[in-house]
Amino acid sequence: MKKSTKKALMGALIFTITLVLGFGITALSFNLFDIMSANEMKLVFALDVVLLLIIGTIAWFVYENKNSKNAKKKELEKRHNERLNKIDKQNREILRVLESKNFAA
Repeated sequence: MKKSTKKALMGALIFTITLVLGFGITALSFNLFDIMSANEMKLVFALDVVLLLIIGTIAWFVYENKNSKNAKKKELEKRHNERLNKIDKQNREILRVLESKNFAA
C-alpha cells in the first residue's frame, strides 16, 4: 500500500474514533446533567479536561519520540555514508598512485 494512502486511511480512522468518542462523552454529560448537582458537574468537567490533556500529552510524546528516532536514524545513515565516501576516496587515491608508478617485482 502506498504511503500516502496508508496515511490517509490512518487520518480517517483517527478522525472517526475521535468523533465517536467525543459524541459519546458529550451525550453522557448531557444525560447526567439532570441527575448531578452543580459541584458534581464541575468535577466531571474538570476530570474530562484533565483526561483530554493527559491523552494529548501522551500522543505528543509518542509523536515526538517517533520523529526523534527518525532524525537519529537519518543522522547515523549520513555519517555512515560519509565514512564510506571517505574510504572510497582513499581507495581511489591508492589505486591512482599504484597505476601511475611502474613497480617491478
